[in-house]
Amino acid sequence: MSEEEATWSTRMARLEDIIEKLEQADIDLATTLELFEEGLELQKACEAELKAAEGRLRELAGENQDG
Repeated sequence: MSEEEATWSTRMARLEDIIEKLEQADIDLATTLELFEEGLELQKACEAELKAAEGRLRELAGENQDG
């Protein structure tokens, strides 16, 4: 999934999919590591998006208090 195509909902859906796969007992170590790494990247991207949204909300709230 390219960064441009990824949205919050697609990232979260993929994270849920990864969690399901990691909870299965029958996956090999290499696959586990790949999924874990992908999950970390998705988590970082979601966290960055949340921080940006939080900043924008604070900005909007400040504009409303000033106006």
